[in-house]
Amino acid sequence: MPQGQSRQVCMSGWGWLPRAGLLCLALGGCAQTPEPPALSTLSAFKPPPQFLQGPASAAAPAASASSAPPWWQAQGDPVLDRLMALALAHNQDLGAAKARIDEGRAAAGLDEAARRLQLSAGPGVGRSRSSEHLDPAWQIRSTTGGATPPVTVATEPVSTRLRLGLDASYELDLWGRLNDTARASALEARATALDLEAARRALTLSVASTYEALRVHQGQLLLRDELAQLALQRWRLARASAQAGLGDAGEVDALEAALRDAQMQASQIRQQHAQDFHALSVLCGVAVDQLPAVAGEPVVPVALPPLSDVPSRVLQRRPDVQAADQRLQAALARLGAARAADFPSLLLTTSLGHESSALSTLLDPGSLVWSLGLQISQSVLDGGRRQAQADAARARLDEAAQAYQGTLLQALREVEDALVAEQALQDQLRQAQAAAEAAHRQALRQLQRADAGLGRRTDALAARQTALQREIASLDLRQQLFLAQATLRKVMAWPP
Repeated sequence: MPQGQSRQVCMSGWGWLPRAGLLCLALGGCAQTPEPPALSTLSAFKPPPQFLQGPASAAAPAASASSAPPWWQAQGDPVLDRLMALALAHNQDLGAAKARIDEGRAAAGLDEAARRLQLSAGPGVGRSRSSEHLDPAWQIRSTTGGATPPVTVATEPVSTRLRLGLDASYELDLWGRLNDTARASALEARATALDLEAARRALTLSVASTYEALRVHQGQLLLRDELAQLALQRWRLARASAQAGLGDAGEVDALEAALRDAQMQASQIRQQHAQDFHALSVLCGVAVDQLPAVAGEPVVPVALPPLSDVPSRVLQRRPDVQAADQRLQAALARLGAARAADFPSLLLTTSLGHESSALSTLLDPGSLVWSLGLQISQSVLDGGRRQAQADAARARLDEAAQAYQGTLLQALREVEDALVAEQALQDQLRQAQAAAEAAHRQALRQLQRADAGLGRRTDALAARQTALQREIASLDLRQQLFLAQATLRKVMAWPP
């Protein structure tokens, strides 16, 4: 074949490219980017501009969320700081949450990679045998005329093919399907990271509250043991009076029952104290013998400093609210990707390499091969699969919208409940402390009367028991107040 004719035939092979380009432009003009659906479920929800705010204490300076250190450091307890460090480093729930973050980032990386150029090396070797019942030879005839006899080329039934090349493919994301899918995966990965932050805040609250319960139980155990000793003294005095004929046997039995109750309550506190250590062991992710030593003397929980305000931007700081927002946006992107699946997909492919039947000629210039193609794929009949996927994506979007609204409402409730609880417990603690002080004064007067011979010793012991019970109730309220203050910092997303 003449050289000019060969060039013309080769150039004519590119004639499909302009036509394919025009077809793509036509499809692009008819296509429309999926519009985000209206989130009617959120239209009725409007967070209040600010939450309820209790009266700030004038005795202590107010803390600022932007500059405050971790809230538990206000206790000034090195043991608590050590427990927090152990929990944040070894807690299994936090470890699982970190693994979920890695999984989410990997999934986002997969979807992001689908948007990029795919390049693969394809070296290969193949050997095949053709059927003997095919045409055994090719005949080449001259097109210039004349009586030149045709040339017959015989073919071998067995052939070898060696190939060394690169294959590349790139999907043209004209409708945004790949972009929406990658964006949804990235948003979900961010939501998983925010879940870790929420878990970290919940963990610090659990460690602090469990540690304070342990310290309070230490103090209550000493008081309960003293109560049991007082009950034993009263019972012995009453029994001695009854044996001397000066007392009532019924009173002796009543005092013995009270003694057994006091001993049982002391045993219950001792059990709770041991269980506090076990709970700290699980929270910190270490064995009980690896926990830092806790001093044996009773320690009264220190009240946390009051907060300056409760701004409405707490909803922007809370990691659970941010995670719900990210998942809502991810569901919206997933719906966009599902709707974009209704449009054709365009895949640009190309390959470049060498191909030969012999290894010695594989890298010769004449063995160079290449290809360039554009593939347009459009599903014509899928049995309703795309519609079902779009319906499922819309349902997940509605679910995410409901979850987001529920998270907002729950955040408002938690903050306001914590504020109400803190104010109520402060008032209850003041009343309990006043009652305990009055009971101790009464017990002191009864003891002075008994020492002066003006009263019974059993009455003085009973007054002392009442004062100790008031003190135990005051410790319970102190623990509850600390938990309310710590919970307030958690629900307000105070520095962890």
